[in-house]
Amino acid sequence: MFNFEVTVLGASGGPDAGDTQCFMVRPSGSRDLRSICVDGGAGVGQIARILSQAKDMSRPQLIESFYFNDFEPADQFFDPRTPVKLGFPTDLVENVSSNTWKRALQFYKGIKEYYITHAHLDHIAAMVMNSPMAYDGECISGKKLWGLPFTMDAIKRHVFNDLIWPDLLDGTASRLKLDSLAELRLHNCETFPQWDIIPLKVHHGFGVSEPSSRIYSTIYLFIDKHSGSGIVICGDLEQDHASDKLPLLEEAWDYIAKHISHRRLKGIIIECSSWTATQQTELYGHMSPTYLVPALNRLQRQYQEPDALRDLEVVITHVKKAISDKDPRLIILKELRDQAHATQLHVRFSIAIQGYTFQF
Repeated sequence: MFNFEVTVLGASGGPDAGDTQCFMVRPSGSRDLRSICVDGGAGVGQIARILSQAKDMSRPQLIESFYFNDFEPADQFFDPRTPVKLGFPTDLVENVSSNTWKRALQFYKGIKEYYITHAHLDHIAAMVMNSPMAYDGECISGKKLWGLPFTMDAIKRHVFNDLIWPDLLDGTASRLKLDSLAELRLHNCETFPQWDIIPLKVHHGFGVSEPSSRIYSTIYLFIDKHSGSGIVICGDLEQDHASDKLPLLEEAWDYIAKHISHRRLKGIIIECSSWTATQQTELYGHMSPTYLVPALNRLQRQYQEPDALRDLEVVITHVKKAISDKDPRLIILKELRDQAHATQLHVRFSIAIQGYTFQF
């Protein structure tokens, strides 16, 4: 039985724009358009493309690659056992207008909350660009923006400030509301009250102008109160450093293991931006297979049971386009599977691909 449905609106780690991280999350089997998003790097334009591309299901499913081949068969990117399909669930699409753009606006209107992992542009750009539509007469829709204080402060001070973008958060009549979450504190989702959402702070590299300053991001743990099942959706993150006073990723894994059993943990969406050959100094606060596989093994050890994560769905996001003959997503996928096999980590690795919906 599935409890969570996650449609990938965007999953790229850059440097190309328009397909950056945004996950639309709703209860599995939901028949209305209400949803929440984790991050906002993609938006209504990407929704329209997904609706358009999914119209002709008779054609073989191909993924844009632009490497050795311009397109690759979709099944190369997914574990064959993973429940994933192209487009939005059929019940949702059948209940909206036949005009693709109007359909996209209806889906956008259905987004009630954004849970932002951090304020880097590739995680908020479309959310910001789309924000005036919350006031459009054809698409009037209130949105609530959530995040840990370091994220909310950055968005308020440096984005919605009348310089970078109009301050659409201002005033009691604003249709965009911003509020902070408390780290490690249970938050009851307003859109789907059957969900509790817990934000966990993690490291995301160092500053450029101030190399000693730490940059932070967020992991969100979703727990369905009815079933006890949960999923984890991560922003950008990196392994803990020996110099860190607090090993935040280790603490996040410890929290997850204590608050949801391994049998109830249905999936993790987590970044792996670069391939194994990338030097640690060139990861800039991100993961490669060299660090991600040991990190997942550490989570498994937290459960104190051998093979606790067997068949866990692990969906890889935020892969960066790089100069290569082969698609970096396929390189990273093979490296992850090889390294996991070598360490007897029996999870199911897939790649987050724009326009595909995963069931957890």
